Amino acid sequence: MEEWRVQSLRNLGIDFSKTAPCLTTLMFDDLASYRGYYSTYLNGILFVNGTTVSKGDAFLSFLRRSGFVPNKVIFIDDKEDNLKSLEAAVQLLDRPVDYLGVHYLGAQKY
Repeated sequence: MEEWRVQSLRNLGIDFSKTAPCLTTLMFDDLASYRGYYSTYLNGILFVNGTTVSKGDAFLSFLRRSGFVPNKVIFIDDKEDNLKSLEAAVQLLDRPVDYLGVHYLGAQKY
């Protein structure tokens, strides 16, 4: 699924790997799995499986594993709980990080 998503975005001219803070593929087997699959970081995209892991927990795990700490986080999601989860995670970081959460409502019709 992750490879399909990466390729679908590339077909639209979107390639996050060009500015990715980490070039290594990471599998977060320290977090809970969902249907036997773990959250994964691939080509600049953090994929979080199901609802067993919060977006905030996956983000913090990514930062620990990659050693990267951003100056700013822009997060777009269709679920308000995910936006709040990531906002809370950003507040746990050792230094201030600007956070902008965008609630995408276009997916509600689907």
